[in-house]
Amino acid sequence: MLLKFNIENFLAFNKPVELNFEANLHTKKFLSNVVKNTQGNALKSLAIYGPNNTGKTCIVEALKAFPAASLPGKCFYRITGYNVVCRVSV
Repeated sequence: MLLKFNIENFLAFNKPVELNFEANLHTKKFLSNVVKNTQGNALKSLAIYGPNNTGKTCIVEALKAFPAASLPGKCFYRITGYNVVCRVSV
């Protein structure tokens, strides 16, 4: 289960950025959007919003690159106009 996704040195993200899928159960209003597990409570869905040119598409590209990057060693991921070498540490 993916609870946190950290991005650094990937396209527009030079500094670390964290996408957090952990559910905050302080508000009971949206419990139908929460998966409860022994590892933690995760969100079933997540919205990414913000002004233009702030990195929303870069987050999606990083999530698309994650399966290849999760294999041992380095990965090569091609994005239109970019050649990206990415590394994942656990």
